[in-house]
Amino acid sequence: MKGINPSEFPEVQGYHEVVNFLKFQVDMLFEDLRVLLQLPLCDLRAGCNFTTAAMLFNIIAGISVCFYDALVKALTQSRDRGIRFKKLLIKYYPWEDETVCPETGSKLLYEQTRNPLAHSLGLIRPPRKQQKGKKINLTKRSLTVKEIEELETSPKKPTWLSQTIIDTPEYINISVPTVYWGVHRLLHKLFADQEQMKKANEFLKAIDDKSGTRNFSPSHPREIYTYLLQKSII
Repeated sequence: MKGINPSEFPEVQGYHEVVNFLKFQVDMLFEDLRVLLQLPLCDLRAGCNFTTAAMLFNIIAGISVCFYDALVKALTQSRDRGIRFKKLLIKYYPWEDETVCPETGSKLLYEQTRNPLAHSLGLIRPPRKQQKGKKINLTKRSLTVKEIEELETSPKKPTWLSQTIIDTPEYINISVPTVYWGVHRLLHKLFADQEQMKKANEFLKAIDDKSGTRNFSPSHPREIYTYLLQKSII
């Protein structure tokens, strides 16, 4: 399927450095997600719920550094990564139809989902004494191409989607397809913020000025990975 990639969003046209960065280092992540969202499929029985969720949260984390109040020092100072992640979600994620408030939802996604997936294979810090722990479910089914296209293009949440977070006394459900839709809405809203895009464009230009011109193709992910590891921004 050929979806609309972030570098093609109308809001970023005119910001050359932003478009170039999206084209070579972000678009391919969404192309991967479109495949993952279609699983399980035929003989491919794995649903890849954890993999899809982890990638979505990694994208949110990356956006919070590279496009939200973008500064070169944010790449070398990691102490504020959690703050950036939550502030980005609070300000730009579509919380309007959610039962949790933006502050609670962003904290839950970061502390109870993103961090455990990134650092402890999904294990969550044990609750304090006298508190009962909750099970976190990452829910996802096989989506059709048409459904994925709707998630990418619909300004309003499709009626067949559940809420991002459903919090019950026994468990918390995180809807992976809803997060995918929400990330697209977040990007459109963030990219429409001209102040943020000007900062991001200057930030990415500063990176290029320090490390040289990009010279890789998006069809060669190994080159991209090497480029990221070798890039010097100090």
